[in-house]
Amino acid sequence: MSRFVCFFRHGIAENKEVVAEDFNRTLTSEGRKKLEYSAPNLHYLINMEKEILIWSSPLSRAVETAEIISRSLGGLPIIEQGFIVEGDYDQLLSEIESTTKDCTIIIVGHEPTLSTWVEQLTGSLLPFGKGACAGVQIKDAPEAQLLWFHQSKSLKNLRVIKDNPSNLLAILLRNSLNNMLSFHKAFLASPYDKENVHQLRVHTRQFRSALNFLKPLLPDNVYQDARNPAKELFKQFSRLRELDVLLEEVELICNKEPDLLEDPEGVVELISKARLKEQRRLIHSSNQKKMRLVFAHLYQWVESVEWASLILGTEDLSSFVKKRSKKEHKKVAEKINQLDYTDIEAVHHVRLKAKHYRYVLKNFASLSEQNKKALKKKQKFAKILQKKLSPATDFHENILALHSFMHQELPEWLEKDLLTLIDYETKQLDSELMHLQENSTDLI
Repeated sequence: MSRFVCFFRHGIAENKEVVAEDFNRTLTSEGRKKLEYSAPNLHYLINMEKEILIWSSPLSRAVETAEIISRSLGGLPIIEQGFIVEGDYDQLLSEIESTTKDCTIIIVGHEPTLSTWVEQLTGSLLPFGKGACAGVQIKDAPEAQLLWFHQSKSLKNLRVIKDNPSNLLAILLRNSLNNMLSFHKAFLASPYDKENVHQLRVHTRQFRSALNFLKPLLPDNVYQDARNPAKELFKQFSRLRELDVLLEEVELICNKEPDLLEDPEGVVELISKARLKEQRRLIHSSNQKKMRLVFAHLYQWVESVEWASLILGTEDLSSFVKKRSKKEHKKVAEKINQLDYTDIEAVHHVRLKAKHYRYVLKNFASLSEQNKKALKKKQKFAKILQKKLSPATDFHENILALHSFMHQELPEWLEKDLLTLIDYETKQLDSELMHLQENSTDLI
């Protein structure tokens, strides 16, 4: 099953105190006016060449909303569906599955039904205001991907991308969030898969890099409003990733140096138990709720920023990207020239800078008018620099992770093995730093 579904909440309706029967509450004049401005912009979000179905809750305010959507899309028929007002999720999936493949279904309904359904499908808890809508691609139910989300205001302000390049920024950030959400779902479905954790952190770092790149355009309070939750999401999975890398390294050492440790199985078991504990914390319902709220906040943030008005304050988007990229390149080059190779923290900082620069080039390449050959050369430079500095920083992170176990009460032989591993990784780190210093000219 492959369907595109647009979940659309009805517009502003009469207060419950005014109308005795909730069923008969109709749209207010303000509600109709806002929908008449915003609904036509669905043209930019759905494929008008495919079959489009409009399903509505039978409640008056939903039917009126569906009628406005119908008129804006050329007068499509409306089918009233009782399961929408009932919030029957199983019936929703059944009805979707019975439709023609590759069609578009617009479902006009209510809260909390719509946010609950979208969360069940995509894992993202969205704040559906009146007149808000979400686009979801359903492949094999209940597997689905959130493609976009708009509150009434951002839907109203939507314009054709070629006429409003600022939309590209929202699309870029929204796609990044989609990737983050996708790997968070994959982690919850298969928490033992190390690659899901790794990719979640990679895409979260890409989002943060894009956010940092755009910082000069954003008021500080707006920037911090996205920076802090994105940072929190990244930190949530830091310990698990550290343990995954450490476990992989210890298993490699045990295979390479079978006589190095007194009890290699005991060390692997110690780290594995710590990973399992951290994994359980992350998949606990309370933490899942916290993460859903973080994603909801970030999606809402992307849609709430007035990108067009921010860009009006600069020369133009492509010039901004070009100048900002040049500045990022200069920062990385200066850091390399001033790098003290005996300072692992400094080496680690430069690696992060190189990674950030690489993600910036990847994210904003399509918005820059830079020469493709020059751009490719810069991307290669950032990738090679990151790769060359990675071994040293990985050794350093492993040492810190091993030290974290030393605070526990451990059997004497296990403590001895941990100290042996710390010594082993320290020697590897020293050797790698010396190698970097001897070949420092190759980094520039």
